[in-house]
Amino acid sequence: MNKQLSVALALVVVLVLGGVGVFLARPTPVVYDWSRLDSALQQMVAKNRLGGASMIVVRGQERVYEQALGGYDLNSWVTTGSASKWASAGAILSLVDDGTLTMGDTVGQHVDSWSSGPKSKVTLEMALSHRAGLHAKHDCLRAYDKPLQECVDKIGMTPLLYEPGDGFGYGALSFHAAAAMAEQATGKPFREVFQERLAQPLGMSNTRFGRGGHSPNPGVAGNLVTSGEDFARFLEMVLNYGVYRGNRILSEQAVRDMEGPHAGPGPYFHHIPDRHAQSRHDIYGLGVWRDVVTADGQLLVMSSPGKFGFTPWIDRRVNVAAVITAEWSHKQLALGKPPDPADVIYLVCDIVHRAEHPDAPSPNPFCRRRGVAEAVP
Repeated sequence: MNKQLSVALALVVVLVLGGVGVFLARPTPVVYDWSRLDSALQQMVAKNRLGGASMIVVRGQERVYEQALGGYDLNSWVTTGSASKWASAGAILSLVDDGTLTMGDTVGQHVDSWSSGPKSKVTLEMALSHRAGLHAKHDCLRAYDKPLQECVDKIGMTPLLYEPGDGFGYGALSFHAAAAMAEQATGKPFREVFQERLAQPLGMSNTRFGRGGHSPNPGVAGNLVTSGEDFARFLEMVLNYGVYRGNRILSEQAVRDMEGPHAGPGPYFHHIPDRHAQSRHDIYGLGVWRDVVTADGQLLVMSSPGKFGFTPWIDRRVNVAAVITAEWSHKQLALGKPPDPADVIYLVCDIVHRAEHPDAPSPNPFCRRRGVAEAVP
């Protein structure tokens, strides 16, 4: 064998063995035991006599769990309830990204009826974080055949509960005001702004506001209709700080602002979820509840569950976004409420974390249900 051939063969051996080494060094695929989650979903449907339910769990950009029960599939439509706020905030934040609006803009800069008096101090940031001083509801929200601007003019005539910025009052009215700002700034109905800015870029073809998506006065804060498949796309985008499958939908700064602390120290008015009744941290971002944070206030878990059972969340501890698609009727709500979001968030976190840390204690302190986490990823 000549010297050149010997060198060539030696090189081949090195490359082959090196390739084998690289192959052997590849991480073993994570195996998740979803049996507890399967059982919980089955029990939820049976106990509450639901027509079905579906669920999607995304980790990073990978679908790691999909389930559909009863008459549901991943494209079944439901009313999202308060989860509408999260998606509506996302669409409005895209206008901040391109300079059409700023977080410091006042409603009165865009809506004449809010340009004087105490409400002239309400900013977009206050509107999206429920610190505008407004009541929770107004009859005009149900006037689906009237313009949104007309409703916001009526909201502007109601007395404030507190000085703008000096409290937190969860409700629908300030989101209507934010949508009116978007309409005036773009010259388009908010339903079109939502489709162009969020739904279409994400391929959310089954998502629109109620009344077939044609109402000039859409339920910005509570009447979005969507599917698990669609909303999982929105969640995956937020999980990845504004990027969905290589396409940037929102800036990283917009997402960080969304999940940042905006509620302030209170006082609190209107509805506060049970899971936040004893919270000592800043509980709200822009359109989304801040469920678990680090000791220095960094967000770990955020969610925006709806009254009728639609439950989306993001858990940055395990790099997961998830959504339960289900819909309780008023009659079914009399039989039992949807599961506490804190419990199902804990369950998914524990399953994912335990897949990589099988010796984790039970209960798992890493997957704290609410408040300030002691275990930080």
